[in-house]
Amino acid sequence: MRIRFLILSIASLLVFSACENDIDLTGEYIEAPVVLGLLNYNSDTQFVRISKTFLEKGGNAIELAKDPQQFLYDTLTAYLVEKSTNEHDTLKTILVNKEEGVFNSDKNVLYYSIKPIRIGESYDLIIETPTGLVAKGSTKTIDTVAINRPELQTRVQDISLKNFNDLFVEYNFRVSYPAEVAQFQIKMFLMFTEVTSEGRVKKEIEIPVKEVNNQELQQGIQEDVIYQGEQFYRTIARQLPKDGIRREVALQKSIRIEIYAADKDYRFYSNINGPISGLNQVRPEYSNVENGIGVFASRTYSVGYTQLNQISRNELFHGEYTSGRGFVDP
Repeated sequence: MRIRFLILSIASLLVFSACENDIDLTGEYIEAPVVLGLLNYNSDTQFVRISKTFLEKGGNAIELAKDPQQFLYDTLTAYLVEKSTNEHDTLKTILVNKEEGVFNSDKNVLYYSIKPIRIGESYDLIIETPTGLVAKGSTKTIDTVAINRPELQTRVQDISLKNFNDLFVEYNFRVSYPAEVAQFQIKMFLMFTEVTSEGRVKKEIEIPVKEVNNQELQQGIQEDVIYQGEQFYRTIARQLPKDGIRREVALQKSIRIEIYAADKDYRFYSNINGPISGLNQVRPEYSNVENGIGVFASRTYSVGYTQLNQISRNELFHGEYTSGRGFVDP
């Protein structure tokens, strides 16, 4: 694991502009695998993206990125190793669709394994390149974030976002999570069916709830995550026009709750590689892959279904924010 700091500032730009104009920013090329691998024990397939650094003296980086031979290996061997048993599983490759962007999208290769992985187990990712370079990343799989409220297993508990006094209220999502979970996001999705002359189409709207950072890596038991009910309706109103389309909302299981959780390595990596702003920046570069660049970490996914209570449904259908969006009972 390494952290290197790169300082970017207006002052440094001024210094460079005042000095010798002929500055060679192209150093000697060093091959390095670029890795993004996130193990998820509750997924039936584990995917790893492996590419490589590329450089051509005098070349245009954007033009080079259009050629998949620049950033993809012709041949590569990668293993997923369960450390307690030393079992080696050779990753296979698959071509998947990729949205168009700077890099060529005609050939998008992912490495994958369908071998089941276990909670709390340590795994190594070992990559052997054609030049003989061996890169390695290590992670330990984490457990999911449990959804305790609304109750989803024994009985489905309605979500109430408005009360009898016609006031928006806070709703307390209640969750439990292990200490290894460093960060998680809670999202809701309102599901409905659009009915037009062309037929019936199932649709959904994503409603972010909250992102929680477990900085101290402490276990959370029956922790409350507060959500403002008014925000629910505001979010829906922003995403849907008043277009006269009929939108039927089921009486049961009309809301899906999803929780995405990650370990400390992925939290650090995603925070480092997120957007930055300002003039003077200290930008850490983070990788936990030996002889490579990127991250090999662990994440999990939780899902449950619930619905709004009748008062909150009425607000959805006729309230100040979402009236006119066509929401009705089925």
